Amino acid sequence: MSRLDPGADYAVRRAAPADGPGLHALRHQVFVVEQGVPAALEVDGADDVAVHVVAVDGTGVIGTGRYVARDGTAVAGRMAVAVRARGRGVGTALLRRLEAVATEAGLRAVALHAQAGAAGFYRRAGYAVTGPGFVEAGLDHLPMAKPLPLLREATDDDAQALAGLIALTWAAYPGTVLDVAGEEPWLLAPRTSYDAAGGRLWVATVSSSVVGCGGVRPRGSDAELKSLYVAAAHRRVGIASRLVDVIERTARSWGAARVGLWSDTRFVEAHAFYARRGYVASDATRELHDRSATVEREFVKRL
Repeated sequence: MSRLDPGADYAVRRAAPADGPGLHALRHQVFVVEQGVPAALEVDGADDVAVHVVAVDGTGVIGTGRYVARDGTAVAGRMAVAVRARGRGVGTALLRRLEAVATEAGLRAVALHAQAGAAGFYRRAGYAVTGPGFVEAGLDHLPMAKPLPLLREATDDDAQALAGLIALTWAAYPGTVLDVAGEEPWLLAPRTSYDAAGGRLWVATVSSSVVGCGGVRPRGSDAELKSLYVAAAHRRVGIASRLVDVIERTARSWGAARVGLWSDTRFVEAHAFYARRGYVASDATRELHDRSATVEREFVKRL
């Protein structure tokens, strides 16, 4: 899937076969010409089994990176950005896309060998040093890694974590108030509540901490997507998409022809995500008459 980085003039996506010459030319320029890495080391047998991502603009490939899946871990590398494209957030966008693809593949972590001069970049992206430094291809490196989110079904023991996640999400929108006991009692026992409604609820965890959630309940002959939230620090790495994937698969298994949802009109970032996933805003709105003075709009997707 092609993804334009918000505010950027380039797209970041999984590489297509036609991108091969461009990404290899870029890697040769960055690693062999600029950094002096022997050409025989820059190209290896892993390219054929790796997942590659590219950043492209009107001039062609301006950034690339890859990962190889090994024992449940995405081993990332060959991160390169063209000189003309540096300072535009391309490296960050590539890394996020690699993490998103690895997350969607169900991998547990990303591991990489960071050049010593780039260690700060990876630290800011959530990576930690996992061992002593070493020399690779004549350059100082540090082994680093970052855990990726895992999905599991929610339990009633997740009640406090889910309430905290939703409260923090709502806090970004002035006027929203989370009243668990008075208006969202399902959060007191989330698994029990969803079971009673014939639905299912999942959480996304990173290092055992809940960072996302999403659920589905029957709605007549259709299904309703419910409670899709992702912590701000963990967005844009594929968590919401994985949750929607499992929600839609479950709806299909029920025989539902459509999935609908209601979303607060203030949640415009979420609405853009739903649109990318194929959900279309209907003309229907509703007022909840709650403490947050919520007005919701309906979105629907045909399966």
